[in-house]
Amino acid sequence: MPTVDGVPVRILADSFAGNGAFDVSNRDDSGTIATGSAEANAVVKFVNINGLTGAERGNFLRITNAEAGIIDLKSVPFQGSDIANYKTEQSSVADYLSASEAQITRANACLTGVYSDAELSNAVTVEEEHGQVFVSGFAPDRPNVINYTDIAGKTVKRDRADGYVPTAAAPLIIRGAKDQTTLKQINFEGWRAGTTEDQHFARYIMVDLSDTTEDIAIDGFEMGSIWAPNSALNFNSGVTTNGQWFAGGDVTTAGGGEIHHHTFAGQLSCGIAPDPVDPTEPAIPVDPTDPNEPVDPNEPVDPMVPAEPTVPAEPTVPAEPTVPAEPTVPAEPTVPAEPTVPAEPVVPAEPTVPAQPTTSTDSSKPAQQTAAVAAEASAPELARTGAAATWPLVAGGALFVVGGMTLLMMRRNKLA
Repeated sequence: MPTVDGVPVRILADSFAGNGAFDVSNRDDSGTIATGSAEANAVVKFVNINGLTGAERGNFLRITNAEAGIIDLKSVPFQGSDIANYKTEQSSVADYLSASEAQITRANACLTGVYSDAELSNAVTVEEEHGQVFVSGFAPDRPNVINYTDIAGKTVKRDRADGYVPTAAAPLIIRGAKDQTTLKQINFEGWRAGTTEDQHFARYIMVDLSDTTEDIAIDGFEMGSIWAPNSALNFNSGVTTNGQWFAGGDVTTAGGGEIHHHTFAGQLSCGIAPDPVDPTEPAIPVDPTDPNEPVDPNEPVDPMVPAEPTVPAEPTVPAEPTVPAEPTVPAEPTVPAEPTVPAEPVVPAEPTVPAQPTTSTDSSKPAQQTAAVAAEASAPELARTGAAATWPLVAGGALFVVGGMTLLMMRRNKLA
């Protein structure tokens, strides 16, 4: 569940406009959400709350805009509520999403890698016969990919699908076209979107619209997440949709259909090596011959002895300072014969500078110590399995639809 200003949210937008309605109920159909959890108490946040008012509806808060649009926050008691609580601290939605740009780039690169490697994905066979399409050749252990244009507006027959249904290990990816402007029903014969039927399939179906920059009109689409980082999404349908949305532009809604959230849980093995490759491996490794068996326990090897730093160039034995120059030694009458001036005893011969074995090294500044390699900050949740990592796809970004009934996080302008 994403947070904004420390508050769990289902909608983040610049403003709320239009006469549409949102029911932020945080309803738990699965019976797995704890009462005090973020998922059970998520709300909304807007950059601009001008014109928004609060009213009591039952025992919860209803937010109304100037155009009679409503948002019901069913987990928020009206008593003690304040519209100001739903204004963002930052001055734009982009301020909350700047870190997501890198994640979006990696997610798109991940999908490109999936499509281009037969070991990371499976291209489903689609055959059209008499106005119907038959699908076959599904893989049980990696994403199965179908082009949207091959099945749009057609009944997809599963007679040759060997009982395939989408799962976490074998999600269904519907790949959109570059010039696509609509998203309609994807009609797999026998799949039903009812709560007690196959609605859970929505967690393992994704429509990838990352190749298009066109606005997408959604009508009749029932199950699956939508990945559209470069597009606006316009929902105008009498059919309820189930999934998770990620859009790069505005989201507008109309019609009698609802938007039910189901987090995308499919696994994508991206084939992208982690960066850095190994943050635990030093760039300049310490080079003892055997880490468990020092060459000489009584005499540190070179990596532990700085290059003459602890023995300054003659600083501990001043250049003849202890034996004053001729001016400090009076003429022959005042200087006794040899017995009064010991031969070199006032400047001990090297005893004041212990030999190398007894010279204590500066253990706090060893030369050639292990250098840490900077590690890249984590990500979404589109997660990757690169070398061996699996990461869920839609984690952070320009616009989210996350948790419970409805989550839309938008990158630009308005939510109408």
